[in-house]
Amino acid sequence: MKLIITSTLLESKFYYSYMRINFQRCCSKCIVCLQKSKIMRHGLYTHLRIVVVPREDIRMDFVLGLQRIQRGYDSMFVIVVHFSKMTHFIPCHKVDNASYISRLFFKEVVRLHGLPKTIVSDKDVKFLIQFWKNLWEKLGTKLLFFYDMSS
Repeated sequence: MKLIITSTLLESKFYYSYMRINFQRCCSKCIVCLQKSKIMRHGLYTHLRIVVVPREDIRMDFVLGLQRIQRGYDSMFVIVVHFSKMTHFIPCHKVDNASYISRLFFKEVVRLHGLPKTIVSDKDVKFLIQFWKNLWEKLGTKLLFFYDMSS
């Protein structure tokens, strides 16, 4: 995609025969681009659904590596309510586990907005599983997993 945009911008200002072929040849040998393609393997992006009801959908992320403040917080747990773009900045520690983060979520978000229908997050699977187990525990719901032993 980036190659197409750059090519289009170049063609809007300049033109010579075989320009596109030369451009593709140069980009295919670019060391920076080749290193990025090996390091950054992204999956497909999913589109967020259009929200028509307040407080149903939220986004959850972390800002890590901030300057430590008096109480020792060095990170920020960020919640964005999709419909209104209301944002909650909840101070936390970089080393806080999923159990503590689920307590913060319950205390700071569920208390104000109720349980959302969807949560968008880019955290790893292990964190999210632990987060959800702790959150459901706070709600008084016991999660029972069925494991199919036939396969």
